[in-house]
Amino acid sequence: MIASKVTFNTENLNKNIEDIWCTIKAGSETLLIGCIYCPIINHFANEVSICIDQACKEYNERNLNGMLVCGDFNCSNLKWNEDGDWYFNRISDGEQEFLDVVNKNFLDQNLSVPTFQLNDQVQKSFLDLVFTESNTKITNLETGPVLGELSRGHLTMTLSYLFKNNKNFHNQFKREKKFNYKNGIYALINKFLSDIDWD
Repeated sequence: MIASKVTFNTENLNKNIEDIWCTIKAGSETLLIGCIYCPIINHFANEVSICIDQACKEYNERNLNGMLVCGDFNCSNLKWNEDGDWYFNRISDGEQEFLDVVNKNFLDQNLSVPTFQLNDQVQKSFLDLVFTESNTKITNLETGPVLGELSRGHLTMTLSYLFKNNKNFHNQFKREKKFNYKNGIYALINKFLSDIDWD
């Protein structure tokens, strides 16, 4: 069901951001999917802009059927309403550059609720965002609990992406297993990851 391959080369970038890309083929349709992590948008907005520009160029040149870009962009001053329109009280230069590349490439942002929890049940920031080439592609987007047994962190998210021939796609590829991530032993996973020397 999933065919992954490198779709474009970003080796020329100073890799201060992290990104991964793949294509998913569903019947006759091909979807470009990317996930981006930007530690500080003010320092690395140019790299995020180049990455998104390159992905949009790939999407257009290959005449793909869809594009989904998600990630943690760390744009803490930006807010998004139910229609995907942004607003803010104040904005940094990096956040403005990020908005410019989103608007230039006609991307639609699909989240309208905060995705980062500061403490138990207090959700404040739109750090994680989900972009598509059309505002009609995402349905059933829901946030869930913080991943792991933490009071502060990123919320889990689930969504449905609508392919043109969605009915046949779901009938052809029914999942037999559904993993229950709520039962994970996240305290043990967090301890394991914190003990790793990442340098």
